[in-house]
Amino acid sequence: MARAKKIRLKPTVLMLLEGWGIAPAGEGNAITSAKTPTLDKLASRYPTASLIAAGEAVGLPAGHSGGSRVGHVVIGTGQVWQHSLSLVNEALGSEDFNKQEIFETIKQKLEQGSRLHFIGLLSSAVNEASFDHLRTLIEDFKNKNLLVDYFHCILDGRDASPTAGQRLVAEFEDYLKNEAAGKIATLLGRSYALDEKYNFARLEKARDSLILRQGKEANSTAEAISDSYEKKIFDEEFAPTVVDAGQAIGENDVVVFWNHSGRSIIPLLEKMKKNLPQALFVSLNFYGVPEVVSLVKTDIRQQSIGSLCAAKGLRQLRLSDSAGFPGVASWLDGVNDVNEKVDRKLVPTRPELSIVDGAIATIKEIKKQFNEALQEGIYDFIAVTFSQPDFVSHNADFNSVVKVIEELDETIGLMIEALELVGGGALVVGTHGSAERLIDPVTGLASKEHSSNNVPLYLVGAPFEGYNLGWPETIGGDLSILNPIGSLIDIAPTILYLLDIKNIKLPGKNLAVL
Repeated sequence: MARAKKIRLKPTVLMLLEGWGIAPAGEGNAITSAKTPTLDKLASRYPTASLIAAGEAVGLPAGHSGGSRVGHVVIGTGQVWQHSLSLVNEALGSEDFNKQEIFETIKQKLEQGSRLHFIGLLSSAVNEASFDHLRTLIEDFKNKNLLVDYFHCILDGRDASPTAGQRLVAEFEDYLKNEAAGKIATLLGRSYALDEKYNFARLEKARDSLILRQGKEANSTAEAISDSYEKKIFDEEFAPTVVDAGQAIGENDVVVFWNHSGRSIIPLLEKMKKNLPQALFVSLNFYGVPEVVSLVKTDIRQQSIGSLCAAKGLRQLRLSDSAGFPGVASWLDGVNDVNEKVDRKLVPTRPELSIVDGAIATIKEIKKQFNEALQEGIYDFIAVTFSQPDFVSHNADFNSVVKVIEELDETIGLMIEALELVGGGALVVGTHGSAERLIDPVTGLASKEHSSNNVPLYLVGAPFEGYNLGWPETIGGDLSILNPIGSLIDIAPTILYLLDIKNIKLPGKNLAVL
């Protein structure tokens, strides 16, 4: 079998494609429907493979799809993701959990007239919040004689079906009636309440509905949802709506956030804290926000590609648009501060443009800044994230996704050409699937959810041209027929090999040699 020569590639580039999975050609697959001559060419010239990006292989529960955060963390640390869902599952109800002083503090505030509010994502997916966690918290608080007054529910529509909220809210209200456990006071779509890009206009509408009872009003949750769906406004874009039974969150109240992942709810929390400085804010899990008490502390610190490169004195660059910047600038490096040798360049999104035109504009700007970085010649390791396939898949129609895929394919080709001219190499890899599954194969309906499909890997560089490294051969460029050669945990050891960083033990395997 052919074997690649051992060589250090400078720079070594990790090019991450969010929402780029593998599936057979067919209705709903924007990737195979698009013209992708660059990736077709890479598959014919360089080792190309399929990797597992979901389920137990990356640390998720069996059958669960991956996502941007999971993909980046697993790739960056070379470890399966220590899922906050599982860690919180273990902690809830434990002796250490029940002994916490915060419960006595909450009790004292309620005795003084404060109200108890719960806020979080109500979703059939478990990427950020779990219905089971919510029920467990309600029952645990009730057993401690801490009764919840009001619930403020965020509808999903991104990781779950765009209309799942109607069923979930009805089920939750039935549960609350049976448990005599408070009422739903506010409904909000995640595009308002869970805005990682800090769209202040949307966040302020969410905040004002919660603390001022401003915005749309409805006599019941059923009325609010029915009216919104009739206007073709579904869960993700559901306008903040105050339900008749609810009350605003007051300045001395207690606010508990039930999301096990804080990544998208932190901006809203920070907005609320600023306006309610006397309120007591509590999070289910550790969010890393000052003066917010966490019921479960699962802050995990691991070594990462970034920290290992930094320890060797290697110069690094992180590059992405603002939608993908948390992935490449934070999640990829775990939670480590890797040191001043890491430069971070953020390409702002263009809110004045349409979704598609804005995505294409940021793709072009990333290419420009990447080429400028190559010309500087100072970087050993560059990580670039393209969030556009995933972002547009969640927010646009099929033809728009195809257009963005084709633009990105052309851009990758130009970036690879520039990289080859300076003697560098790249791993081009998907973080999770989405754009290849825009129609649910079971229901036949449009889908905005992430998929559990495998993702592609292209190993690009002069030393590897013409080799297959023993990987399964692609036939006709169809990656969907390939058995996976590994999972995302194998990317980190492969990068360390290309950078000639030795004697680091990671669970994954180096894919660049037999």
